Amino acid sequence: MAKRRFLSCACLLSLFTVVCSFRARAQLTPPVITGISPSSVTAGGLTFTLTVNGSGFLSNSTVQVNGSNRPTVFKSALQLTATIFSSDIATPMTLSVTVFTVGIRGGTSNAVPLPVTTGPAPVLTSVSPEFVAQGAVNVRMTLQGANFRPGATVVISPPLAKVSASNGHTRATDVLLLSASVLNSGTMTAVFSMSPRAVLGLRAIDVLNLDGTSTAGSAGVIAFFPGSSQPLRVESSNSLGAPLSVLNMALLNPRDGTVVVQGAELNADAILAGAGTGVVIGQWLWDGNVVEQFSASIVGGQSTAIRTRQSLPTWFLGIHTLQLRMVQPNQIATKPILVVINPGSWQSQQLIWPEYGSAFSSEDPPRLLWAPVPGAMKYQVGFSDQPYLSTIRTWYGVVDNSWEVPPPVWRELRAGQLYWTVRVIETSGSPRKPLPMRSIYRAPADGLSALQPTPARTPAGSPLLEWKPVLPFAFYYVVVSSDEDGEHPVRQYLTTNPNVDLRALDRQLVPGTTYYWRVNALTPNGNLFISGQP
Repeated sequence: MAKRRFLSCACLLSLFTVVCSFRARAQLTPPVITGISPSSVTAGGLTFTLTVNGSGFLSNSTVQVNGSNRPTVFKSALQLTATIFSSDIATPMTLSVTVFTVGIRGGTSNAVPLPVTTGPAPVLTSVSPEFVAQGAVNVRMTLQGANFRPGATVVISPPLAKVSASNGHTRATDVLLLSASVLNSGTMTAVFSMSPRAVLGLRAIDVLNLDGTSTAGSAGVIAFFPGSSQPLRVESSNSLGAPLSVLNMALLNPRDGTVVVQGAELNADAILAGAGTGVVIGQWLWDGNVVEQFSASIVGGQSTAIRTRQSLPTWFLGIHTLQLRMVQPNQIATKPILVVINPGSWQSQQLIWPEYGSAFSSEDPPRLLWAPVPGAMKYQVGFSDQPYLSTIRTWYGVVDNSWEVPPPVWRELRAGQLYWTVRVIETSGSPRKPLPMRSIYRAPADGLSALQPTPARTPAGSPLLEWKPVLPFAFYYVVVSSDEDGEHPVRQYLTTNPNVDLRALDRQLVPGTTYYWRVNALTPNGNLFISGQP
């Protein structure tokens, strides 16, 4: 008997050791990250969605950047998405991405680096005006180039012997920059005022991105990189009384290489600047022929905008040239730019993504993408619950040809079928006709939630699971399991109806036992759309 008791105690001790070991392992099962997308980003970009792939993710898992939580959407045990703010990637660095789960099965995952790299340096091709007088107030300057990113600013240098001597960072103390705005990656505007005692002579104009890249050149030990700084000349304030002359002209719209549809309306815009005060006379030339003559008032040290009164002749296919030429008081002309006229069946504007009829949850806003349009200053996106352009009440301004719809905007839209479109805003500020609207679905915030806390009964007496539908064309994948995380499924169903009859499972359910069920909505092509709560 004593021997049996001893053996029994030994068995109990062994069993206790196994259970403790199992619980210790269960408590030490943090999530694991196997990869992230995108794997690197450019500094100074916009807020974006980061996809985190791995294993062991739960509904309460949170993506962290350098230890700080970010808004997270649970996709599955293998995938999470998180919103990464523009402030996270404002400057070049390497971010540390982790996943944290609260609970005995949680913990912090392995860290995965997210490099924030320096983007391509901005390029400045022209500024207008190029001349300014001492004491000039609220001078509006237009800058043309490439690689201007959100948050970029304009730097006006102190007096220089030559423009190439600019370092792109040192600001003049006799110039007050009032504002700098990025209209798109190739156009900026700036407003500044000159001191009445501003030093006369040559200055450099530069664009400085948030990541530190500039249009100024750099001289290194190995190589010299010429910059694209542009000149600005400060003249004496008495130039207002100087003889009338046009010193600078800049074509704003259309840009060089603009593509338009045959027969489309196309007006040209430009800025003039000079010295003296009076009326100047100029001409618009299309393929070297005068198509319109204009007159404009000009004040020395200031700029004035001009625009064609009629549309340019866009009826003939092929490559054409546009040029602005002054006749009086002095004769100067801009460099001819190219405009391409394509057949009416060809469209430069085109919606690309998401596909027609795509669906998104209320917590997972879509990323809209469309083809970039040459000559566009910016774009505007509109939504409506009807497929008519006249029903759009609000237009949202967008700098680039893609837009991560902000969660507040997405949540304000009506659940169900929606329509969206894009229109181009010209440099002059005039909108083009919007594209035909495209269908998109927004699932309701309470989609897939149970209709009632306790499952109903069918007329035959079997349990009936019912939930709120999310889309008119969704497939529903239902998992009944003995655990909350669905790791031990009892039965699985696939249906197009927002309910499941459990008559085939009724006899397998053990009375007094708690079971869990979760609904996953799938798109017609089989992709997971949204997961309900267990």
